[in-house]
Amino acid sequence: MQQAAANVSAGIAQPAAPGSTPAPAAAAPTGVDVGEGYAYVRSDLRRIAILAIGLVAVLVALSFVIP
Repeated sequence: MQQAAANVSAGIAQPAAPGSTPAPAAAAPTGVDVGEGYAYVRSDLRRIAILAIGLVAVLVALSFVIP
């Protein structure tokens, strides 16, 4: 029971002391283009957008044909 209470209290964030500054976050390596690693995402999103536009066009066309 004491171990569980210690685990819970250890997980609670303590407020920073007045006048102290937080530690800086780890900086991303410079010179790395993140877009290169995710080029496939852009092509997939483009394909999804084209498919969605096509399906909406089909639905609009069907709304005029089928009363």
